[in-house]
Amino acid sequence: MLFRSHPNFRRKGYASKIIIATESLARKKKLTFARMIIADNNKRSLKMARSLGYTLEDKWWLYNLAPKKQSTTARLAKNAKNLESMIQSTTYSESWNWLPLTKPVLTKLANAGRVITYSKNKKILAMGIWNKSSRLDDDMMQLGYLNGTKDGIKNILQFMQNKGFEEKTERIQLLIQHGIKPNLKGLDKRMLFCLMKKEL
Repeated sequence: MLFRSHPNFRRKGYASKIIIATESLARKKKLTFARMIIADNNKRSLKMARSLGYTLEDKWWLYNLAPKKQSTTARLAKNAKNLESMIQSTTYSESWNWLPLTKPVLTKLANAGRVITYSKNKKILAMGIWNKSSRLDDDMMQLGYLNGTKDGIKNILQFMQNKGFEEKTERIQLLIQHGIKPNLKGLDKRMLFCLMKKEL
């Protein structure tokens, strides 16, 4: 759910009440936790989230990248074999939803043709998860997870540029954990977000 208060109704407690009501609905649906994604510079919202019991799970950067024909040796994974070592987060992003990233989930994503890998000497050195969700804008592709070596990450980003070029998308959106440092010409670093979590 996307939630934003109108400026005329801020600092009156409405946002907190809506979040508490949403958590109550989530409990009725037997959900065990709730998450919020808040811009790192939005100090008021972060303070409110903490006052409601949310803690920082991780930070994620939003980048934009233009589609472009590129040379890359990154490929779609045929299965999830040997990919478990590339899981360095409990979550991945799909259309601005942070979902659990486990071995069974990774297997499902690989079987659906959504896991990109970079290998050298038959060893997997980087992995990315890309989204084909219909919830995204028609003119955009999204990468929701990235991990690996510097060269591997670069090749996966170039793979995404190729895919975007082939599918005639206007831009590529990348959601990447704060600790990952991608380096590619044309990479537009946009905003840092805090992923907040609360056990229900």
